[in-house]
Amino acid sequence: MLTKKFLLKQKRVLLAKKRSVVAAIRKLNDQPLTDHVLYKLTTELPLIERALTRIEKGIYGRCVNCREDIPAARLTVRPETVRCVDCQAQYERFVHDQR
Repeated sequence: MLTKKFLLKQKRVLLAKKRSVVAAIRKLNDQPLTDHVLYKLTTELPLIERALTRIEKGIYGRCVNCREDIPAARLTVRPETVRCVDCQAQYERFVHDQR
């Protein structure tokens, strides 16, 4: 189980990532959207928002597939992740096979 201290740290990290993404998008003004910016808008920002919501709901750090705890080390590296390593690998294989 994740400690309150760890959750607060992760929340700060996620909020900083969110500010960074929003700042990068704002810097564009009327410039054309690049693939990188589209990725930030359509993928990265929603993942950050989802992680922040999961913290507020008290379910952050629990895999959305198997419901087991995601190791703190994984969350430290990828704070927006919603799956444990095993479930993420299964998910990626599934997505790859659907192509």
